[in-house]
Amino acid sequence: MLYFVLGGGKGGGNASAIPNIDSSVAASDLAKRVTLTPADWGPEFTQDSPYESSELSGNTVDQNCNYVSQTLDNALATLRRNVKKPDGAVIAVSIFTAYQTTGSAQSIISRHRDELQRCTAETQGKVRFDDVHAAAIPEIKGFDEVVAEEGHQATDQNGQKADISYTYLTGRKGKFVLEAESDSAPGSQVQNRSDTVSALQLMLRRLENGGSK
Repeated sequence: MLYFVLGGGKGGGNASAIPNIDSSVAASDLAKRVTLTPADWGPEFTQDSPYESSELSGNTVDQNCNYVSQTLDNALATLRRNVKKPDGAVIAVSIFTAYQTTGSAQSIISRHRDELQRCTAETQGKVRFDDVHAAAIPEIKGFDEVVAEEGHQATDQNGQKADISYTYLTGRKGKFVLEAESDSAPGSQVQNRSDTVSALQLMLRRLENGGSK
């Protein structure tokens, strides 16, 4: 999924407590303390499979709006955790990435903005997304840049018909990029928004508290 810059906000925790990290080891340690666990999403959530990934790569879309994997340039560390409800009705993701510089984090936002402006439909293998669009979610506070995307997954990885709505949020705080996504049945977009906003704000509070929960 992609992102669209909506604007910054003020507020949040004590920004002076944000760690000034400059090594992959320190960034990896911080990622483990900021990225959400199943319990952070709610008592019904469990680990999905795979649960964690720290591979320094992510998805972007090419000129034909097809997903391609790309190295996260100048990233010190990243951590993705996948969770779900046992019945599979909701799947959620949180991602924390620390970059070497603020400029590197800003370039990620700029790239995603360009992708979203180009593509209202996207493909990832046999998976097809439609109605991809920017969303206005003003509740998110405390970030230098706030980004939101919503859309619909029309087919699954086998090319079979699917009917899934998603909300994907990202926020940049200095050289840190925080992301949260919730996928569920159509008609649940209000809950998707609520869950992802809460998730992103929780990650920000942990970051601003030096990684403390």
